[in-house]
Amino acid sequence: MVNTDEVEINVDDIDRDNLIKVTANAISKVQHKAINGRFKDDKKENIRIQYWKTLNGLIKTLSSLINDKEIDMLQSEIESLKLSTSDVDSESIDKMESNIDAINEIDERLRELQKNKE
Repeated sequence: MVNTDEVEINVDDIDRDNLIKVTANAISKVQHKAINGRFKDDKKENIRIQYWKTLNGLIKTLSSLINDKEIDMLQSEIESLKLSTSDVDSESIDKMESNIDAINEIDERLRELQKNKE
């Protein structure tokens, strides 16, 4: 069981949405500690630096999780559009052209997200 005060998750039920919630909550807590923590000497100031490094890693993780989620949603939408255009008759040409445009837009956005991920 993972408990982050506000978000409690059974480890067996972890999915991307839960990871996003836990990571966002952790970001908030680490950011608060890094800004408002009571560090009175140089040795303890190094702890503050570690909090900032941890915060940076958590933000990167959250960004990656959100990006992956959007990529999965776009891929699912592409598959759905492909299936809806598989049975084409003469009356479906307009719908097919519209779906192809939508697929191309989604595909372009997907490529941008994957490029940004690298």
